[in-house]
Amino acid sequence: MSELQYLDVSSIYVAEDRQRQEFQQQGIIDLMQSLRETHGQLQPIVVKPEEGLLNGCTHVLIAGERRLRAVKQLYESQNLAVFGSGTPESYINFNGTPLPFGKIACIASAAYTDLVTMLEAEFAENEQRQGFTFVERAAAIHKIASLKKQMEEERRSVENDVPKEKLRPSFAGLAGGILNKQVVRETAAATSPNKFATPASIQTTACAIKTIEMLNSDKTPEAVKKQLNAATSQKEALKIISAAEKAATRHKLGMEVANSKKKAHRILRGDCLKLLADEADFTYDILLCDPPYGMGADKFGDAAGKMAGQVHKYDDSYETWKRLLPAMLQAVNRKLKYDAHLFLFCDFERFPELKQMVANSGDTDNPWHFHRNPLI
Repeated sequence: MSELQYLDVSSIYVAEDRQRQEFQQQGIIDLMQSLRETHGQLQPIVVKPEEGLLNGCTHVLIAGERRLRAVKQLYESQNLAVFGSGTPESYINFNGTPLPFGKIACIASAAYTDLVTMLEAEFAENEQRQGFTFVERAAAIHKIASLKKQMEEERRSVENDVPKEKLRPSFAGLAGGILNKQVVRETAAATSPNKFATPASIQTTACAIKTIEMLNSDKTPEAVKKQLNAATSQKEALKIISAAEKAATRHKLGMEVANSKKKAHRILRGDCLKLLADEADFTYDILLCDPPYGMGADKFGDAAGKMAGQVHKYDDSYETWKRLLPAMLQAVNRKLKYDAHLFLFCDFERFPELKQMVANSGDTDNPWHFHRNPLI
């Protein structure tokens, strides 16, 4: 239940990690003049009662930091020559009613004990009054999303009777795999003006989360952090993130090549079924294979092949192909990792039959997924 109160400005605690970090002094001065000379305080700030705060404070600020700052500076200056004449008792009005000197009109609400609700209220306040910087807005979205994720984990933990640390992740490929799709969608809705998640607002939310994750990561180069902190728009941030991720991928590949002595390439010649038997199971990420096509290429006898010394000297009959490929695929299947990729060259007319062979070689709990058409 919420109620209107007049609280002493010194009794209101402002947390250091609030969403807005930058305030333009000219904007505060303009608001001070409006409070003193024109409109007075039109809207109450929102606070939450809390015990054990620093400096004897009794309430935590939820929304309205610009107004609180302006009112504090008015009272601290007590410069009636600048802001007009009047007695201290009528220094600021609230909806036509003089505020006691040193006081500010507040809504103290028990409904804001839910931290997510409080953060959403603070976000809406800042959006409606004086907009965030890009990074401030991203940080606010990230904080809301992180808390929603914690609430989602608590819910799943209770429903499944499983400790949170043992929950199977259900995360989308966003923000380094930190937030699941439902949380991103809920956060996008909570931070949208119409409270509805759209593809655009979901992309905005994902970009905001990714921005803060990169700023908080020890792996992000300082130069990239400096660029992100200076970004003024989502478009600019996305370009910085994309360039940084590409650079990180190139660096990773370069390091792998530089350290590849222990992973030196091997060239083996022999019967593939016998050679595969000696390889460790579940070792390889990719198999790129150009097996016989079963199209009688050894009988073609084309002049161009003979001139190049590339005459087919193996049995490329359909019968041999049907016997070799299933055996090879069965042997290969155990050597590939769970999420491996398989690239097979084939005769176009054999593609449907080869596709079935590959499907038959897969595990029931980890079947192969196929490109719809052969790549040409």
